Amino acid sequence: MKKIYLNLAAGSSYNSSLEWINYDFISSNKNVKKINLLKKLPHNDDSIDFIYCSHFIEHIPISQISSFLKECYRILKKGAHARFILPDYEKLSREYINLLSNKK
Repeated sequence: MKKIYLNLAAGSSYNSSLEWINYDFISSNKNVKKINLLKKLPHNDDSIDFIYCSHFIEHIPISQISSFLKECYRILKKGAHARFILPDYEKLSREYINLLSNKK
């Protein structure tokens, strides 16, 4: 059975392999399908083998993060994995504080 991998909020970092489906809200490439990722995803329950999502969650309104993650969970096959990449806010905050301290 063919495996299906999703790249959510792909932007210009899409994967052109046949088993990958790339989605984003804005698409300027035929390899990236345009959809609203905060709505119901166009896949059946337990149908996706892997989800990759890089630097998108931090842009979602906080009130919609839970429903986005539940939707990802809904479409993942049992035992499948998802990888969510997020910025390291602790590191960014420390760098910001250091920059402020050095200005004094």
